[in-house]
Amino acid sequence: MKRLCFRFLVLLAVGACFVIACDKENGSVATQYTVVCDPDTSLCWQDPQREAFNYDDQGVRAFEADQYCNELVLGGFDDWRVPTIMELRSITAGFEGTESDGACPIVDGSITYAEAQNLTCFNLEADALGNGPGDNGCYLKLGFTGTCDKLDPYSGGHPLEHVALETPSDTDTFRAVLMFENGSVLFNHACTGVDVRCVRDDDGSPIVDCVENKACTPGKTKDCECSGFGDRPDGIQTCNEAGDCWGPCECTESIIDTSVDPECNRGNEFYDQADTLTANISLPEGDTIDYDPAVVAAFLYECPDGNTVMPTRPPDGGSWENQVIDPGPPPYSIPIRGITYYRERLIEGRHCLLIQMSHKNVMPPIPVAGDYFYWNPSQGFVFPLDGGAETVDVTLERIGG
Repeated sequence: MKRLCFRFLVLLAVGACFVIACDKENGSVATQYTVVCDPDTSLCWQDPQREAFNYDDQGVRAFEADQYCNELVLGGFDDWRVPTIMELRSITAGFEGTESDGACPIVDGSITYAEAQNLTCFNLEADALGNGPGDNGCYLKLGFTGTCDKLDPYSGGHPLEHVALETPSDTDTFRAVLMFENGSVLFNHACTGVDVRCVRDDDGSPIVDCVENKACTPGKTKDCECSGFGDRPDGIQTCNEAGDCWGPCECTESIIDTSVDPECNRGNEFYDQADTLTANISLPEGDTIDYDPAVVAAFLYECPDGNTVMPTRPPDGGSWENQVIDPGPPPYSIPIRGITYYRERLIEGRHCLLIQMSHKNVMPPIPVAGDYFYWNPSQGFVFPLDGGAETVDVTLERIGG
């Protein structure tokens, strides 16, 4: 593995700041990290986000992002952390609702999950995706670099979201996230794959470029030991421009300790044990559609009684395969396992079936006119199912008549 690091002064739209740039080449993948300090907020940011240009990377989960930032050493600083949602909102641009002074009410952890389902937080414009004013079409403030099109393998083709610190006030199951592909802000499951861009408070300290006085070749690098969970990858020390000193050990990689949060790491332990509800799905008799459905999703939600309102949160049952991209025209037959989305446990008790067929694959999946759905809280299914399996025929209802 070849590594090259350089230190230099750059002028950015967010202000002048010293940065360290470290190229990490791994096959065809190269990631260069810098430190960008924003004078508007007195915050310094890792730039771009973790593994921004590594499209083989599938992201991390929230607890892994916490560990990554806690262990990050960049620019000679080791006090990095996961940003708050308002800190993330300070570097987004292009969607007024979630900019720093926008109307979106997700500003900290004092809001409930239900209260966070506010349309001011969601950019629902038809052409919003990847059309932001920032780098690579991201909804990112000028002066920052990054990507917003790395796919989350567990979310039906949506890009990875950037994680923030907060959880809703009524549950720790979710974490605040910002979607830089369209500027939306929401709470999503803590086990979902995410990007992370670490931050630190700018205390005015200069970037350290000398910790070992010794003659060396300017720009040359050598490996150094990084501390952290497990057998952490080596870091990089770089010879300064004067050729008379080695810089600090920069640690930008991490081996995640999955024992920190075993809830997100059950794999397929329960998958084969789960009961299966198979939904045979059709349109109303005589209905036709003039579009190719982009996605059909069939999930289970807790519904204590027949008065349960149609939910707007992530599902309680059914895994990621129950969100089918480009499914073709109906009818469909979709098996739904009685297991939580990230397969961490089996579900129990009365659940109801929510199905959406949409002509656009957007996040969050808010239905619009012409889409179809099914929700019948009077028809509950009690898990575990009698005999371990059940089949139900459902007819979708068109939104907007």
